[in-house]
Amino acid sequence: ELQVLWLWWEAEGVSTGADSFPNVVGEDGTVLVACPRNIRPVCGTDGTTYSNECGICFHNHKHNDTVEKAHDGECERKPIVVR
Repeated sequence: ELQVLWLWWEAEGVSTGADSFPNVVGEDGTVLVACPRNIRPVCGTDGTTYSNECGICFHNHKHNDTVEKAHDGECERKPIVVR
């Protein structure tokens, strides 16, 4: 059984090329996208680990960004330097 999580954000002309995920646009310009709730981590080109590729799509729409998938799996953790 595929579970779907509906996420939303304000569209206002944002285009990220993430049209492979089902979505609808409300009369007020709010975009709803159907993201699968499967956890298949992917690393974005911004160094952030997302739960799946749809998470990158959601991030791009919400922040008007252009993050792409760098590779499957989690991103390499960066060490924290404490002085």
